[in-house]
Amino acid sequence: MLAGSSEVLVIADETAEVKVVAAEFLAPAEHDTGARPILVRTREGIADAVNAELQLQLAVLPTAPVALEAV
Repeated sequence: MLAGSSEVLVIADETAEVKVVAAEFLAPAEHDTGARPILVRTREGIADAVNAELQLQLAVLPTAPVALEAV
């Protein structure tokens, strides 16, 4: 079965693990360019850290072209 579009909302506070947040973003994104991962953060700098981690994880993700368009 092919997965359809999906959304994920990740709320990241001071306890958030950046690697996990990035992985949660990529989980639906790797299946469909229409996926919409959303990040709500409660501390400064988390978005930049997540973006940096996304780049690392995308570099080894076989479905990176699809995921990259979604994120």
